[in-house]
Amino acid sequence: MRLSPSIGTIVAFTPINEHSTRYYLRFYHRIRLPLIARVFETVMGWSNRLILGQDKRVVVTQTPPNSLDASADRHIEADRAIIAYRKQLTRLLFGDRQ
Repeated sequence: MRLSPSIGTIVAFTPINEHSTRYYLRFYHRIRLPLIARVFETVMGWSNRLILGQDKRVVVTQTPPNSLDASADRHIEADRAIIAYRKQLTRLLFGDRQ
């Protein structure tokens, strides 16, 4: 997520097993003054923890828990990545059987 030309955040979600995912968050900036950079990093660290905590509550309560069981979803153009993920997952799990 690009917050400005010199500030951004990258989050990578990595599956651990069938029911668990770990996330790795990296915040980057181009602030060159060490004291200001340190304060900014601390504030952004708190902010990221707060936002991820709010997101976690939504994700944990999401139904159905398995993406392939979501047959009643109604997708829009912005959901192209979800559609592609589900197609790829179906191919990997079931091959040409479906």
